[in-house]
Amino acid sequence: MRPDLLIEIDGGIDPGIARKCAEAGANILASGSYVFDRPLVSHDPEAVTNAKMEGSSYSEKVRNAIEELKEAVADVIPEASV
Repeated sequence: MRPDLLIEIDGGIDPGIARKCAEAGANILASGSYVFDRPLVSHDPEAVTNAKMEGSSYSEKVRNAIEELKEAVADVIPEASV
């Protein structure tokens, strides 16, 4: 792997796909649909089933989605941030 390169994946990124992309070397993941339109788009049925849709506001639901994505790649990309 080349840590000096930025590899971005955009489209269809949910926690399961995020992990696979990170394991393949991606270090930038664009996940608009999962974060803003959940649970309408997901390649991982468990991601929809287990989605943290709780939240008193839209912004709290978005924060929860981002945290799920970060957790999915945390052991692959320890410095994962959004």
